[in-house]
Amino acid sequence: MSIESLEHIMRSRVRMIVRHTWLLAILGTAIVVGLVWVGFYISTEAERMRIAAGPTDANLVQALSDELAQLHRILHRKVVPDATAQDAANVIKAGKAELVILPSTADSSLK
Repeated sequence: MSIESLEHIMRSRVRMIVRHTWLLAILGTAIVVGLVWVGFYISTEAERMRIAAGPTDANLVQALSDELAQLHRILHRKVVPDATAQDAANVIKAGKAELVILPSTADSSLK
């Protein structure tokens, strides 16, 4: 099969599709509607925030969670409990949390 015959086959198929204007109109409309729907779905999807905190920081996490709930109605929060400051630091390094609450004394121990 030569290149010229492949070109002829492709041209004839393209011409056949272009001749059916209703088919093109319906296909184009379906593509546009699909793209609009995908854009709407992505823009209204709820955001998620994972917070790593120790057991002693439960009150702070609850207050922060309540404040975020008032400000951002579509923001879902998930607390990732950790036993020590080092565990919490490892969680954020691994990418398992977006926010880590550490005690002020943990700064020197994590270096």
